[in-house]
Amino acid sequence: MPESFEIPVASDRPLEVIGDSAISLVDGKAESTPGWEWAMMMSGLSSAIKRYNAALGVKTSLEARIAAGEALWWIASANEFLLGRISGLRPAEYYRGLGETKTGRQIGGLVYLRNRAGHQFIKGLSVTDEVSQKLAIVDDEGNHLRDVTLRRTVTYPMRPHMTAPSGGFRFPDALPPASSNHRETLNRDRYYSQELAGGLVHQVLPSIHGALDRALHFDWDAEDHLSMSVLVRRM
Repeated sequence: MPESFEIPVASDRPLEVIGDSAISLVDGKAESTPGWEWAMMMSGLSSAIKRYNAALGVKTSLEARIAAGEALWWIASANEFLLGRISGLRPAEYYRGLGETKTGRQIGGLVYLRNRAGHQFIKGLSVTDEVSQKLAIVDDEGNHLRDVTLRRTVTYPMRPHMTAPSGGFRFPDALPPASSNHRETLNRDRYYSQELAGGLVHQVLPSIHGALDRALHFDWDAEDHLSMSVLVRRM
């Protein structure tokens, strides 16, 4: 069973304020269709994940990278929504709260990856292959004794114009440090190293989508009545 993700929120933030903020309610009136922003982010993330999976083994690595990159942007947008609209916390406090769970650290790490991909145009995807080589063992006189097979694992960055591997990409083991204009101060680089480095993209992204959708979820019934559920952790 996946780990439950709870949104870090300020200890004194009333639930009614959280609810009103989630649906843009001001003085009892919604400024726009309630919940449309979150629905857009969750739908956009789901669509990007489907296109990433559909590219594996069929389309170019570049097309898979485009879809994965879009997924990162939707995750970062959702995270910004939770931080700015729901949490009532300062960024340092919010990310400290994310750091208390594996899923929270993954979200923080994915935001860090999005920043590196967006600001420094890194490839952000790597491939791991097993390479085998057959060798013949001979004695001092050249007589064949036996054959052996050496196997080793190699990891390399994605090759944009080659077919995306059917087994999927991994998140790189290491990312370049943040540029001097975007220095990391919120531990998201550490979260990336702890929870994402070397992980399979097609396993992580759907897990994060599910965690975000469970943490904040909107439902409309046949009569267009809205219900909302939210999972929070007081900080």
